[in-house]
Amino acid sequence: INAEYMGKKKKTKNPNAQTWQPLAQEMGSIYSKVAASVVVTAAASWMFKFPRRKIFLWGSGLVLLSLLSEAFSLRRCLGFRRDLFPIEEWQALAPVEMVVERDLQIVDPHMHLWDSRVQPKGWPINPLTLRLLYLMTPSVMTYFVLSAVDQKIKVAFGERLPMMRPYMVDEYCADFGGHAVCASVYIESTWDERRSPVDGTELPCELRSIGEAAMAQGVHDVYGMPNAIVAFVDLRLGRVAVENALQALLKDHPNVRGVRYSLAWSADPDVFCAPHASEHLAGDCVFREGFQLLEKYGLSFDTWIYHEQIPDIVDLATSFPDTHIIVNHCGTPLGIGKYASQRQQVFEQWQQSTRLLAKCPKVWMKVSGLGMPVFGFDFHFRPRPPSSDELADKWRPYVEHLIECFGADRAMFASNFPVDGVSCTFSCMFNAYKKICLRLNKKSEMRALFMDTAVRCYRLQMDPAVVAARCRTFASDAAAGAPPHFYSPHQSAQSFC
Repeated sequence: INAEYMGKKKKTKNPNAQTWQPLAQEMGSIYSKVAASVVVTAAASWMFKFPRRKIFLWGSGLVLLSLLSEAFSLRRCLGFRRDLFPIEEWQALAPVEMVVERDLQIVDPHMHLWDSRVQPKGWPINPLTLRLLYLMTPSVMTYFVLSAVDQKIKVAFGERLPMMRPYMVDEYCADFGGHAVCASVYIESTWDERRSPVDGTELPCELRSIGEAAMAQGVHDVYGMPNAIVAFVDLRLGRVAVENALQALLKDHPNVRGVRYSLAWSADPDVFCAPHASEHLAGDCVFREGFQLLEKYGLSFDTWIYHEQIPDIVDLATSFPDTHIIVNHCGTPLGIGKYASQRQQVFEQWQQSTRLLAKCPKVWMKVSGLGMPVFGFDFHFRPRPPSSDELADKWRPYVEHLIECFGADRAMFASNFPVDGVSCTFSCMFNAYKKICLRLNKKSEMRALFMDTAVRCYRLQMDPAVVAARCRTFASDAAAGAPPHFYSPHQSAQSFC
Protein backbone atom coordinates (compact mmCIF):
# COMPACT_ATOMS: atom_id res chain seq x y z
CA ILE A 1 0.00 0.00 0.00
CA ASN A 2 2.83 2.38 0.84
CA ALA A 3 4.50 1.83 -2.54
CA GLU A 4 1.20 2.06 -4.40
CA TYR A 5 -0.05 5.31 -2.88
CA MET A 6 3.16 7.16 -1.97
CA GLY A 7 5.36 5.94 -4.81
CA LYS A 8 3.86 4.96 -8.14
CA LYS A 9 0.78 7.15 -7.76
CA LYS A 10 2.55 10.11 -6.19
CA LYS A 11 1.82 12.28 -9.24
CA THR A 12 -1.93 11.76 -8.85
CA LYS A 13 -1.78 13.23 -5.32
CA ASN A 14 -4.26 10.66 -4.10
CA PRO A 15 -6.07 12.20 -1.09
CA ASN A 16 -6.06 8.81 0.66
CA ALA A 17 -2.27 8.50 0.60
CA GLN A 18 -1.61 9.95 4.02
CA THR A 19 -4.56 8.04 5.50
CA TRP A 20 -3.51 4.60 4.28
CA GLN A 21 0.21 4.85 4.96
CA PRO A 22 0.02 4.86 8.79
CA LEU A 23 -2.86 2.38 8.71
CA ALA A 24 -0.81 0.00 6.56
CA GLN A 25 2.08 0.21 9.00
CA GLU A 26 -0.19 -0.45 11.97
CA MET A 27 -1.94 -3.36 10.25
CA GLY A 28 1.41 -4.92 9.36
CA SER A 29 2.49 -4.67 12.99
CA ILE A 30 -0.82 -6.13 14.20
CA TYR A 31 -0.68 -9.07 11.78
CA SER A 32 2.86 -9.87 12.85
CA LYS A 33 1.81 -9.93 16.51
CA VAL A 34 -1.21 -12.12 15.77
CA ALA A 35 0.99 -14.53 13.81
CA ALA A 36 3.47 -14.64 16.69
CA SER A 37 0.60 -15.37 19.10
CA VAL A 38 -0.56 -18.31 16.96
CA VAL A 39 2.97 -19.73 16.80
CA VAL A 40 3.44 -19.42 20.58
CA THR A 41 0.07 -21.09 21.21
CA ALA A 42 0.90 -23.99 18.85
CA ALA A 43 4.31 -24.50 20.43
CA ALA A 44 2.84 -24.45 23.97
CA SER A 45 0.11 -26.94 23.05
CA TRP A 46 2.68 -29.33 21.55
CA MET A 47 5.09 -29.06 24.51
CA PHE A 48 2.56 -29.26 27.35
CA LYS A 49 -0.13 -31.38 25.64
CA PHE A 50 -2.88 -28.83 26.40
CA PRO A 51 -6.49 -29.85 25.71
CA ARG A 52 -8.33 -28.04 22.93
CA ARG A 53 -10.20 -25.76 25.32
CA LYS A 54 -6.99 -24.48 26.88
CA ILE A 55 -5.43 -24.05 23.44
CA PHE A 56 -8.40 -21.91 22.39
CA LEU A 57 -8.25 -19.80 25.56
CA TRP A 58 -4.50 -19.35 25.31
CA GLY A 59 -4.68 -18.40 21.66
CA SER A 60 -7.57 -15.99 22.13
CA GLY A 61 -5.89 -14.35 25.10
CA LEU A 62 -2.59 -13.84 23.29
CA VAL A 63 -4.28 -12.49 20.17
CA LEU A 64 -6.38 -10.08 22.27
CA LEU A 65 -3.31 -8.95 24.21
CA SER A 66 -1.39 -8.33 21.00
CA LEU A 67 -4.23 -6.26 19.58
CA LEU A 68 -4.57 -4.22 22.78
CA SER A 69 -0.84 -3.60 23.02
CA GLU A 70 -0.91 -2.22 19.47
CA ALA A 71 -4.09 -0.17 19.74
CA PHE A 72 -3.31 1.26 23.17
CA SER A 73 0.07 2.76 23.81
CA LEU A 74 1.18 0.52 26.66
CA ARG A 75 4.77 1.65 26.25
CA ARG A 76 3.80 4.94 27.89
CA CYS A 77 2.62 3.07 30.98
CA LEU A 78 5.96 1.26 31.08
CA GLY A 79 7.89 4.52 30.87
CA PHE A 80 9.25 4.09 27.34
CA ARG A 81 9.43 6.83 24.70
CA ARG A 82 5.95 7.87 23.63
CA ASP A 83 4.51 7.16 20.20
CA LEU A 84 4.92 9.87 17.60
CA PHE A 85 2.03 11.52 15.81
CA PRO A 86 2.03 11.19 12.00
CA ILE A 87 3.08 14.83 11.58
CA GLU A 88 6.06 14.26 13.93
CA GLU A 89 7.16 11.13 12.07
CA TRP A 90 7.02 13.02 8.77
CA GLN A 91 8.90 16.06 10.09
CA ALA A 92 11.64 13.79 11.46
CA LEU A 93 12.52 12.96 7.83
CA ALA A 94 13.30 16.61 7.02
CA PRO A 95 16.78 17.51 5.75
CA VAL A 96 19.18 18.79 8.41
CA GLU A 97 20.23 22.35 7.64
CA MET A 98 22.50 24.93 9.17
CA VAL A 99 20.63 27.94 10.52
CA VAL A 100 20.86 30.94 8.20
CA GLU A 101 21.65 34.23 10.02
CA ARG A 102 21.66 32.49 13.39
CA ASP A 103 22.05 35.72 15.38
CA LEU A 104 18.99 37.39 13.85
CA GLN A 105 16.39 37.78 16.60
CA ILE A 106 12.84 36.72 15.73
CA VAL A 107 9.44 37.66 17.10
CA ASP A 108 6.89 35.16 15.82
CA PRO A 109 3.60 37.12 15.50
CA HIS A 110 1.41 34.14 14.67
CA MET A 111 1.45 30.86 16.60
CA HIS A 112 -1.11 28.54 18.19
CA LEU A 113 -1.22 26.35 21.29
CA TRP A 114 -3.70 23.57 21.92
CA ASP A 115 -4.37 20.26 23.58
CA SER A 116 -7.57 18.70 22.28
CA ARG A 117 -7.66 16.26 25.19
CA VAL A 118 -8.68 18.98 27.65
CA GLN A 119 -9.52 22.09 25.63
CA PRO A 120 -12.97 22.70 24.07
CA LYS A 121 -11.91 22.97 20.43
CA GLY A 122 -15.30 22.27 18.85
CA TRP A 123 -14.39 18.87 17.38
CA PRO A 124 -17.26 16.87 15.79
CA ILE A 125 -16.51 14.05 18.26
CA ASN A 126 -17.87 13.47 21.74
CA PRO A 127 -15.26 14.64 24.33
CA LEU A 128 -15.28 11.27 26.12
CA THR A 129 -14.78 9.44 22.82
CA LEU A 130 -11.94 11.81 21.97
CA ARG A 131 -10.17 11.08 25.26
CA LEU A 132 -10.50 7.34 24.65
CA LEU A 133 -9.04 7.81 21.17
CA TYR A 134 -6.02 9.55 22.69
CA LEU A 135 -5.24 6.35 24.58
CA MET A 136 -4.57 4.66 21.24
CA THR A 137 -1.42 4.97 19.22
CA PRO A 138 -1.49 8.32 17.38
CA SER A 139 -1.61 6.86 13.87
CA VAL A 140 -4.63 4.67 14.68
CA MET A 141 -6.32 7.58 16.47
CA THR A 142 -5.70 9.89 13.50
CA TYR A 143 -7.26 7.31 11.17
CA PHE A 144 -10.48 7.21 13.21
CA VAL A 145 -10.63 11.01 13.53
CA LEU A 146 -10.12 11.42 9.78
CA SER A 147 -13.18 9.29 9.20
CA ALA A 148 -15.25 11.68 11.34
CA VAL A 149 -14.15 15.14 10.16
CA ASP A 150 -15.37 16.99 7.09
CA GLN A 151 -13.48 16.47 3.83
CA LYS A 152 -12.89 20.24 3.60
CA ILE A 153 -10.88 20.14 6.84
CA LYS A 154 -8.65 17.41 5.42
CA VAL A 155 -8.08 19.45 2.25
CA ALA A 156 -7.43 22.70 4.14
CA PHE A 157 -5.14 21.38 6.88
CA GLY A 158 -3.78 18.09 5.52
CA GLU A 159 -4.50 14.54 6.55
CA ARG A 160 -1.80 14.53 9.22
CA LEU A 161 -4.10 16.86 11.19
CA PRO A 162 -1.70 19.10 13.14
CA MET A 163 -4.46 19.99 15.60
CA MET A 164 -4.58 16.41 16.89
CA ARG A 165 -1.06 16.59 18.34
CA PRO A 166 -0.97 18.26 21.78
CA TYR A 167 1.09 21.39 21.13
CA MET A 168 2.02 23.63 24.03
CA VAL A 169 5.04 25.86 24.72
CA ASP A 170 7.56 23.03 25.15
CA GLU A 171 6.63 21.55 21.78
CA TYR A 172 6.70 24.99 20.18
CA CYS A 173 10.17 25.82 21.53
CA ALA A 174 11.50 22.41 20.50
CA ASP A 175 10.61 23.27 16.90
CA PHE A 176 12.89 26.33 16.71
CA GLY A 177 15.83 24.30 15.45
CA GLY A 178 18.40 26.93 16.43
CA HIS A 179 16.56 30.04 15.26
CA ALA A 180 16.68 32.86 17.82
CA VAL A 181 12.96 33.21 18.58
CA CYS A 182 12.71 35.57 21.53
CA ALA A 183 8.97 36.32 21.68
CA SER A 184 5.68 35.23 20.15
CA VAL A 185 2.04 36.25 19.72
CA TYR A 186 -0.73 33.76 20.46
CA ILE A 187 -3.55 33.77 17.90
CA GLU A 188 -6.98 32.35 18.67
CA SER A 189 -7.76 28.98 17.13
CA THR A 190 -11.46 28.27 17.71
CA TRP A 191 -12.61 27.83 21.29
CA ASP A 192 -16.14 26.89 22.20
CA GLU A 193 -16.59 26.54 25.95
CA ARG A 194 -20.31 26.12 26.55
CA ARG A 195 -20.19 25.87 30.35
CA SER A 196 -18.27 27.73 33.02
CA PRO A 197 -15.30 25.73 34.37
CA VAL A 198 -16.00 27.26 37.81
CA ASP A 199 -19.63 26.42 38.53
CA GLY A 200 -20.81 24.56 35.43
CA THR A 201 -23.43 27.15 34.46
CA GLU A 202 -24.09 27.79 30.79
CA LEU A 203 -22.08 30.68 29.38
CA PRO A 204 -23.62 33.37 27.15
CA CYS A 205 -22.50 33.27 23.54
CA GLU A 206 -20.22 36.30 23.81
CA LEU A 207 -18.19 34.76 26.67
CA ARG A 208 -17.59 31.26 25.27
CA SER A 209 -14.12 32.15 23.97
CA ILE A 210 -12.85 33.97 27.09
CA GLY A 211 -11.34 30.73 28.42
CA GLU A 212 -8.87 30.70 25.53
CA ALA A 213 -7.45 34.07 26.58
CA ALA A 214 -7.24 32.80 30.17
CA MET A 215 -5.32 29.73 28.99
CA ALA A 216 -2.84 31.80 26.94
CA GLN A 217 -2.36 34.27 29.79
CA GLY A 218 -1.73 31.41 32.22
CA VAL A 219 0.84 29.87 29.91
CA HIS A 220 2.65 33.22 29.68
CA ASP A 221 2.66 33.62 33.46
CA VAL A 222 4.45 30.27 33.80
CA TYR A 223 6.71 30.21 30.73
CA GLY A 224 7.15 33.88 29.78
CA MET A 225 5.67 33.14 26.35
CA PRO A 226 3.47 33.92 24.41
CA ASN A 227 4.01 37.63 24.93
CA ALA A 228 0.73 38.89 23.46
CA ILE A 229 -2.73 37.45 22.84
CA VAL A 230 -5.13 37.94 19.96
CA ALA A 231 -8.46 36.55 21.14
CA PHE A 232 -11.77 35.78 19.46
CA VAL A 233 -14.95 37.79 19.89
CA ASP A 234 -18.04 37.18 17.78
CA LEU A 235 -18.58 40.63 16.30
CA ARG A 236 -22.00 39.64 14.91
CA LEU A 237 -23.70 39.57 18.32
CA GLY A 238 -24.52 43.26 18.53
CA ARG A 239 -22.95 46.24 20.25
CA VAL A 240 -23.93 45.38 23.84
CA ALA A 241 -22.78 41.74 23.72
CA VAL A 242 -19.51 42.62 21.96
CA GLU A 243 -18.74 45.33 24.51
CA ASN A 244 -19.35 42.87 27.38
CA ALA A 245 -16.95 40.41 25.76
CA LEU A 246 -14.23 43.03 25.21
CA GLN A 247 -14.49 44.21 28.81
CA ALA A 248 -14.22 40.62 30.06
CA LEU A 249 -11.16 40.05 27.86
CA LEU A 250 -9.31 43.11 29.11
CA LYS A 251 -10.27 42.69 32.77
CA ASP A 252 -7.99 39.79 33.74
CA HIS A 253 -5.82 39.29 30.65
CA PRO A 254 -3.27 42.12 30.33
CA ASN A 255 -1.57 40.51 27.32
CA VAL A 256 -4.61 40.87 25.06
CA ARG A 257 -3.71 43.14 22.15
CA GLY A 258 -6.40 42.47 19.61
CA VAL A 259 -9.27 40.39 18.26
CA ARG A 260 -9.23 37.97 15.36
CA TYR A 261 -12.29 37.14 13.32
CA SER A 262 -11.58 34.84 10.39
CA LEU A 263 -13.62 35.90 7.37
CA ALA A 264 -12.28 33.19 5.02
CA TRP A 265 -15.20 32.20 2.80
CA SER A 266 -15.53 30.82 -0.72
CA ALA A 267 -18.41 29.78 -2.91
CA ASP A 268 -16.37 26.80 -4.12
CA PRO A 269 -17.82 23.71 -2.38
CA ASP A 270 -14.35 22.16 -2.15
CA VAL A 271 -12.84 25.06 -0.16
CA PHE A 272 -12.94 25.26 3.64
CA CYS A 273 -14.85 28.21 5.11
CA ALA A 274 -14.10 29.61 8.56
CA PRO A 275 -16.72 28.64 11.19
CA HIS A 276 -18.19 32.16 11.66
CA ALA A 277 -17.71 33.44 8.11
CA SER A 278 -20.22 34.25 5.40
CA GLU A 279 -20.21 36.06 2.07
CA HIS A 280 -19.35 39.79 2.35
CA LEU A 281 -19.64 39.68 6.14
CA ALA A 282 -17.17 42.56 6.46
CA GLY A 283 -19.82 44.84 4.97
CA ASP A 284 -22.61 43.75 7.30
CA CYS A 285 -23.91 46.62 9.45
CA VAL A 286 -24.23 44.51 12.64
CA PHE A 287 -20.69 43.18 12.19
CA ARG A 288 -19.42 46.74 11.76
CA GLU A 289 -21.14 47.84 14.97
CA GLY A 290 -19.00 45.35 16.83
CA PHE A 291 -15.91 46.18 14.77
CA GLN A 292 -16.25 49.87 15.63
CA LEU A 293 -15.71 49.10 19.34
CA LEU A 294 -12.15 47.84 18.74
CA GLU A 295 -10.83 51.36 18.34
CA LYS A 296 -12.56 52.45 21.55
CA TYR A 297 -10.70 49.77 23.54
CA GLY A 298 -7.40 50.19 21.72
CA LEU A 299 -7.47 46.76 20.08
CA SER A 300 -6.28 45.71 16.64
CA PHE A 301 -8.17 43.44 14.23
CA ASP A 302 -6.65 40.27 12.77
CA THR A 303 -8.39 38.39 10.00
CA TRP A 304 -7.80 35.43 7.70
CA ILE A 305 -9.31 35.92 4.25
CA TYR A 306 -9.06 34.47 0.74
CA HIS A 307 -7.79 36.50 -2.21
CA GLU A 308 -11.27 37.23 -3.58
CA GLN A 309 -12.21 38.92 -0.28
CA ILE A 310 -9.37 41.48 -0.24
CA PRO A 311 -11.63 44.22 -1.71
CA ASP A 312 -13.94 43.74 1.30
CA ILE A 313 -11.02 44.49 3.65
CA VAL A 314 -10.07 47.54 1.58
CA ASP A 315 -13.60 48.86 2.07
CA LEU A 316 -13.50 48.03 5.80
CA ALA A 317 -10.14 49.79 6.26
CA THR A 318 -11.41 52.83 4.36
CA SER A 319 -14.55 53.01 6.51
CA PHE A 320 -12.56 52.72 9.77
CA PRO A 321 -9.24 54.43 9.00
CA ASP A 322 -8.06 54.56 12.63
CA THR A 323 -8.36 50.82 13.38
CA HIS A 324 -5.26 48.71 12.80
CA ILE A 325 -6.04 45.70 10.57
CA ILE A 326 -3.61 42.79 10.27
CA VAL A 327 -4.23 40.50 7.30
CA ASN A 328 -3.10 36.94 8.01
CA HIS A 329 -1.47 34.44 5.68
CA CYS A 330 -0.64 36.73 2.74
CA GLY A 331 -4.32 37.19 1.89
CA THR A 332 -4.33 33.49 0.88
CA PRO A 333 -4.36 33.18 -2.92
CA LEU A 334 -6.22 29.87 -3.27
CA GLY A 335 -4.68 26.96 -5.14
CA ILE A 336 -7.20 24.18 -4.53
CA GLY A 337 -10.63 23.29 -5.88
CA LYS A 338 -11.50 25.17 -9.05
CA TYR A 339 -8.56 27.54 -8.43
CA ALA A 340 -5.97 24.76 -8.90
CA SER A 341 -6.24 25.11 -12.69
CA GLN A 342 -6.22 28.93 -12.57
CA ARG A 343 -3.01 29.60 -10.65
CA GLN A 344 -1.71 32.36 -12.94
CA GLN A 345 -5.03 34.19 -13.03
CA VAL A 346 -5.33 33.89 -9.23
CA PHE A 347 -1.79 35.21 -8.74
CA GLU A 348 -2.42 38.24 -10.97
CA GLN A 349 -5.74 39.01 -9.25
CA TRP A 350 -4.06 38.66 -5.86
CA GLN A 351 -1.24 41.02 -6.92
CA GLN A 352 -3.66 43.72 -8.01
CA SER A 353 -5.77 43.42 -4.86
CA THR A 354 -2.81 43.50 -2.47
CA ARG A 355 -1.41 46.60 -4.18
CA LEU A 356 -4.72 48.32 -3.52
CA LEU A 357 -4.78 47.02 0.06
CA ALA A 358 -1.27 48.33 0.74
CA LYS A 359 -2.49 51.88 0.07
CA CYS A 360 -4.46 51.72 3.36
CA PRO A 361 -1.92 53.07 5.89
CA LYS A 362 -3.25 51.15 8.93
CA VAL A 363 -3.23 47.72 7.25
CA TRP A 364 -0.41 45.30 8.08
CA MET A 365 0.46 42.05 6.32
CA LYS A 366 1.64 38.78 7.82
CA VAL A 367 3.84 36.76 5.49
CA SER A 368 2.64 33.44 6.85
CA GLY A 369 0.45 30.45 6.10
CA LEU A 370 2.37 29.51 2.95
CA GLY A 371 2.64 25.98 4.30
CA MET A 372 -1.14 25.58 4.41
CA PRO A 373 -2.45 23.13 1.78
CA VAL A 374 -5.01 25.70 0.56
CA PHE A 375 -2.18 27.52 -1.25
CA GLY A 376 -1.83 24.49 -3.52
CA PHE A 377 1.94 23.97 -3.25
CA ASP A 378 1.31 20.31 -2.30
CA PHE A 379 4.38 19.88 -0.10
CA HIS A 380 2.22 17.86 2.31
CA PHE A 381 1.84 15.10 -0.28
CA ARG A 382 5.56 14.42 -0.39
CA PRO A 383 7.04 11.40 1.41
CA ARG A 384 9.66 13.72 2.96
CA PRO A 385 9.53 17.40 3.96
CA PRO A 386 11.06 19.89 1.50
CA SER A 387 14.32 21.75 2.02
CA SER A 388 14.48 25.51 2.55
CA ASP A 389 15.73 25.96 -1.02
CA GLU A 390 12.64 24.21 -2.37
CA LEU A 391 10.39 26.34 -0.17
CA ALA A 392 12.14 29.56 -1.17
CA ASP A 393 11.83 28.69 -4.85
CA LYS A 394 8.03 28.29 -4.61
CA TRP A 395 7.34 31.08 -2.11
CA ARG A 396 9.65 33.79 -3.52
CA PRO A 397 7.15 35.48 -5.93
CA TYR A 398 4.59 35.91 -3.13
CA VAL A 399 7.06 37.11 -0.51
CA GLU A 400 8.83 39.53 -2.85
CA HIS A 401 5.55 41.10 -3.93
CA LEU A 402 4.30 41.62 -0.37
CA ILE A 403 7.57 43.17 0.80
CA GLU A 404 7.52 45.47 -2.22
CA CYS A 405 3.93 46.57 -1.51
CA PHE A 406 3.90 46.88 2.29
CA GLY A 407 7.57 47.48 2.98
CA ALA A 408 9.50 46.30 6.00
CA ASP A 409 7.54 48.65 8.27
CA ARG A 410 4.17 46.90 7.70
CA ALA A 411 5.11 43.36 6.62
CA MET A 412 6.27 40.68 9.06
CA PHE A 413 7.24 37.03 8.85
CA ALA A 414 5.30 34.53 10.98
CA SER A 415 5.30 30.77 11.44
CA ASN A 416 1.62 29.82 11.82
CA PHE A 417 2.88 26.78 13.69
CA PRO A 418 1.88 24.04 14.19
CA VAL A 419 -0.57 24.42 11.27
CA ASP A 420 2.13 25.05 8.64
CA GLY A 421 4.01 22.05 10.00
CA VAL A 422 2.07 19.83 7.58
CA SER A 423 4.29 21.17 4.77
CA CYS A 424 7.69 21.84 6.35
CA THR A 425 9.67 22.17 9.56
CA PHE A 426 9.98 25.42 11.50
CA SER A 427 13.72 25.55 10.82
CA CYS A 428 13.40 25.11 7.05
CA MET A 429 10.59 27.66 6.92
CA PHE A 430 12.62 30.43 8.53
CA ASN A 431 15.71 29.48 6.55
CA ALA A 432 13.59 29.94 3.42
CA TYR A 433 12.34 33.35 4.60
CA LYS A 434 15.89 34.49 5.33
CA LYS A 435 17.24 33.24 1.99
CA ILE A 436 14.53 35.16 0.13
CA CYS A 437 15.44 38.34 1.99
CA LEU A 438 19.15 37.87 1.33
CA ARG A 439 18.52 37.37 -2.37
CA LEU A 440 16.49 40.61 -2.38
CA ASN A 441 19.44 42.41 -0.75
CA LYS A 442 17.14 43.22 2.17
CA LYS A 443 19.64 42.37 4.89
CA SER A 444 19.40 45.87 6.32
CA GLU A 445 15.61 45.45 6.65
CA MET A 446 15.62 41.92 8.04
CA ARG A 447 15.49 43.07 11.66
CA ALA A 448 12.24 44.91 10.92
CA LEU A 449 10.70 42.04 8.95
CA PHE A 450 11.57 39.44 11.58
CA MET A 451 11.19 41.44 14.80
CA ASP A 452 10.67 45.21 14.97
CA THR A 453 7.47 45.41 12.93
CA ALA A 454 5.79 42.71 15.06
CA VAL A 455 6.90 44.50 18.23
CA ARG A 456 5.30 47.76 17.05
CA CYS A 457 2.19 46.11 15.68
CA TYR A 458 1.35 44.22 18.88
CA ARG A 459 2.90 46.74 21.30
CA LEU A 460 5.17 44.17 22.91
CA GLN A 461 7.15 45.08 26.01
CA MET A 462 10.60 43.67 25.26
CA ASP A 463 13.35 43.58 27.88
CA PRO A 464 16.65 43.56 25.91
CA ALA A 465 18.47 41.62 28.64
CA VAL A 466 15.83 38.87 28.70
CA VAL A 467 15.76 38.73 24.90
CA ALA A 468 19.53 38.33 24.72
CA ALA A 469 19.49 35.62 27.39
CA ARG A 470 16.83 33.63 25.55
CA CYS A 471 18.66 33.84 22.23
CA ARG A 472 21.98 32.76 23.80
CA THR A 473 20.23 29.82 25.48
CA PHE A 474 18.53 28.65 22.29
CA ALA A 475 21.78 28.98 20.34
CA SER A 476 23.68 26.83 22.86
CA ASP A 477 20.87 24.25 22.87
CA ALA A 478 20.94 24.02 19.09
CA ALA A 479 24.73 23.62 19.07
CA ALA A 480 24.43 20.78 21.57
CA GLY A 481 21.58 19.16 19.64
CA ALA A 482 19.20 19.51 22.59
CA PRO A 483 15.70 21.04 22.75
CA PRO A 484 15.42 24.46 24.42
CA HIS A 485 15.60 24.29 28.23
CA PHE A 486 15.01 27.97 28.97
CA TYR A 487 11.47 27.20 30.05
CA SER A 488 10.35 25.18 33.02
CA PRO A 489 9.51 21.47 32.54
CA HIS A 490 6.37 20.55 30.63
CA GLN A 491 3.11 21.20 32.43
CA SER A 492 -0.18 19.69 31.42
CA ALA A 493 -2.50 21.94 29.45
CA GLN A 494 -5.14 20.96 31.99
CA SER A 495 -3.62 23.39 34.50
CA PHE A 496 -4.23 26.32 32.12
CA CYS A 497 -7.89 25.59 31.33
